[in-house]
Amino acid sequence: KLEAQRHQLKTTVNSLKEQFYQAKSELLDSQILLDVQRDAFTYTFEIEESIRHQRLKEEEELKSMKEKMNNMYEAEKKVMEIIEATTEKIETAKFSILIVSDEITELKNVHPSAIKSTLQKLSMEKAKFQDRLARLAERRDGIKLKLNKLELQNDPANRSV
Repeated sequence: KLEAQRHQLKTTVNSLKEQFYQAKSELLDSQILLDVQRDAFTYTFEIEESIRHQRLKEEEELKSMKEKMNNMYEAEKKVMEIIEATTEKIETAKFSILIVSDEITELKNVHPSAIKSTLQKLSMEKAKFQDRLARLAERRDGIKLKLNKLELQNDPANRSV
């Protein structure tokens, strides 16, 4: 009878040991699963933060690019206004030169000494107008070159990415 109880106890202890090891194994499996889930959550969070940060960076770059484009548009408008004003001045200077030429033609009918004096004055005025016309044309060409340079600098095809 004692032997039967002892055998019964041994069987119970072995069964309890087996249940303990099974529970321990399940606990380890659960812990590993929790670790994997935690790591997955951490990596997912880091990736989402990285994506959010990249998106914010891209939005800032887009905003900056829009601002640069607006500034370039405003600069181009101002340059075009300057070119138009310069062109107007050049046309006015051409008209003045034509008037001076007409006056020179009219002076041909005046006394030679008066003509000589007036011709010298008009010739000087004509030279001044032509000089001014040349400077205005140079200024206009310089502005056009600067505008072209600005356009090339801001052209996305010319940018290194």
